[in-house]
Amino acid sequence: MATTNDKPVVVFKMVTTNDKTLVVFKMVTTNDKPLVVFKMVTRNDKPVVIFKMVTTNDKPVVIFKMVTTNDKPLVIFKMVTTNDKPVVIFKMVTRNDKPVVIFKMVTRNDKPVVIFKMVTTNDKPVVVFKMITTNDKPLVVFKMVTTNDKPLVIFKMVTTNDMGQDPLRP
Repeated sequence: MATTNDKPVVVFKMVTTNDKTLVVFKMVTTNDKPLVVFKMVTRNDKPVVIFKMVTTNDKPVVIFKMVTTNDKPLVIFKMVTTNDKPVVIFKMVTRNDKPVVIFKMVTRNDKPVVIFKMVTTNDKPVVVFKMITTNDKPLVVFKMVTTNDKPLVIFKMVTTNDMGQDPLRP
């Protein structure tokens, strides 16, 4: 998906290597708009997920990194904002020795609401990411499921009106 007239340019690519899935998502915008990079790779047959979002002009910097240590997942999320902007809550718990990651980001004054939830079903990970904004702002839906022990990644981004809006700053 790409748009013209200084609108965001979104590139999504999914390839497989050695029966393993390599997912690369890159979103760039023009005119000093946010730069979002999502990359998923594997190391030693273990998944390594790196998500980085940076914006220019003193805009928020969000870094999400998931790596595995000793076959156990390690999740690190960091979000910083400027000028008393969004409020971020991150919680990671385990159930039955399985990781359950819940990320919720809410902002004040009817600003965007972002919910990230990772759960496991039958010892298989199911990741659902949904970002919605109010007042005809962008709607982003990310869903990741597994089929037959292989990851299936679906990314969909739809917007109404101005796509040039920073998803985290309406």
